[in-house]
Amino acid sequence: MSPTDHDDAQLISQGEFAAIEAAIHDAYAKTPLIADNSMDACWQFCQFVEIYSVFACLRAFDQGSDLGDQSHLIAELDSVKLAMELALALIARKLPKQPQVSVTHQVFNGQLAETLRRRSLEYAQAYWLFAPAKARSTTFWRREGSHILETRWPERDQQYWALQRILPLQAPGFTPIWDMIAVLFGPDAIVFEDTPIDWSVLCQKIAPQVSASGSELSYELDSEVAAEIYGYFHSQSVYPTTGWVYPWGSIENVSRYHSALFTLCIYHLIAVFWGAHRIGATQLCEHNACLLIEPSNLNSKIAQLSGLDANEVSLITEALTYGHKTNSPDPALQPLIPVSQTQIAVPGTVILTNAWPRNQMSLHIRLDPDDFHKRSHVFELQMTSRLVDGSATKPFRLVTDIKLAKEQIDLVLIDDANKTILLAELRWVLTPGSIKEIHNKQKAVLEKTTQAQRKLTACEKKLAEVLKRLSCTGDGWRIHAIVAVEGFAGLPSDRPKSIPIVPSSVLAAATHGFDDLNRLHAFFCSPLWLPRRDADFTGRPTYHSVLGHTFRTDPVLAADGLYLGGSFDRYMREANDMTLDDLQAVPW
Repeated sequence: MSPTDHDDAQLISQGEFAAIEAAIHDAYAKTPLIADNSMDACWQFCQFVEIYSVFACLRAFDQGSDLGDQSHLIAELDSVKLAMELALALIARKLPKQPQVSVTHQVFNGQLAETLRRRSLEYAQAYWLFAPAKARSTTFWRREGSHILETRWPERDQQYWALQRILPLQAPGFTPIWDMIAVLFGPDAIVFEDTPIDWSVLCQKIAPQVSASGSELSYELDSEVAAEIYGYFHSQSVYPTTGWVYPWGSIENVSRYHSALFTLCIYHLIAVFWGAHRIGATQLCEHNACLLIEPSNLNSKIAQLSGLDANEVSLITEALTYGHKTNSPDPALQPLIPVSQTQIAVPGTVILTNAWPRNQMSLHIRLDPDDFHKRSHVFELQMTSRLVDGSATKPFRLVTDIKLAKEQIDLVLIDDANKTILLAELRWVLTPGSIKEIHNKQKAVLEKTTQAQRKLTACEKKLAEVLKRLSCTGDGWRIHAIVAVEGFAGLPSDRPKSIPIVPSSVLAAATHGFDDLNRLHAFFCSPLWLPRRDADFTGRPTYHSVLGHTFRTDPVLAADGLYLGGSFDRYMREANDMTLDDLQAVPW
């Protein structure tokens, strides 16, 4: 539905919007919890999350069938982590913190846990709906006689959100989700292509070590098997950059820690599910699915596997402990959950499905933002290098990191034939992982248009000096500006007809499609370059039941086919077929 096709729908007033939001907050606050104190409730919910995630994987990958819908499974596992974040926060708000000396593997109330998971996801959906409305980018409408609230957002915002879906914005990183899925099939483990480890053999080695005593399963780590698993995980490590230092250790040491943590999690998964199966005690899987361990014992095992110093391991464990140095903890960033005075829960499915390279950077920002921003220039340098490497070397000249008119310019593109200069203001951002992070990134990117305008004005005032500095000869030169962003697709510019906001990969691709910087700039100052509905993305009406309210949304989904290297090339050809005047006259 078009944003202007409102038919008989009426815009919801700010007062009614606030009342609906308050009602949803109150409804979520009344969600029944699964224990009488916060630590016990956290422990029981951690156990539930492990069982739920395991069965989600098994449902998606039936033995003997194809590998199923991977994107759907990943989305479901991500939704479990989101539900866990909100559920643990609700538990902390509602229940007294009465630390027990220790907890044991126990039967949890699965019905209450599932209710908490479901209502937490509904509350998360409300947050995703309400946050854009507060930023004035979304409005709510209701048709006469209907209880359904319809969300509407501008077409340009939808197109930028489509970019977020279409472009590969996040640097690749190793996540052992497929290894976790493989071992769930035990001795008959699925073998994924290009995996240099035989999980079926390792399952057969680990399972016989498991024994049962009462409701608990126990096992000792086989040092040779554990070392083989650690070596595999460590060989798959991908660093977002080299030389980075977190407040809790170097990126290399943190990677070694993660490889050891992955090892313990997947070893525990094999021991619980296939060890219990071997001794005929599958009923104990539910009680033992989540690893329960003393921090000192965890540190000892990780130090032994990784070869790290005990103090280094202790610092990293502390940083990854839920609630350390933050009032708004996230188990995706800090997955070691204190559940008693002496024990932590280690939810392996959460850890094995995490985007660790990105999440460690996000944790760094959360715990020590000043230190992160002091170091983040390395990513900006890498962005500049990638943009230059991906851009055409002809017919344009490229100059990086140069001072013009007393302003530092990140990147300058020079078109000698058409006497045009394009000043590119660059902004690297860590790929956002939540709606709150998305809005924070949007604010940061919009600040760049103001900076670009200031630098453009300064260069225009001292044009002769700028031309000399750039070795540009002759008269009639024009200067334009653009903001290029990496890690995030951006958002519509607050001055789209003069300083557009463009993903850096799209800007680089455009240098191969135009031989005139005036035309390239005019193209990005129009909506002609943006993903198009039906060709590049689709929106299918979806209805959400959210704690007593029903919302209709039109989520943006990537369509089949390529954007870069596909439809985007066609859009450039269409622009090249237009006169420059007509292209510049296209309304935003």
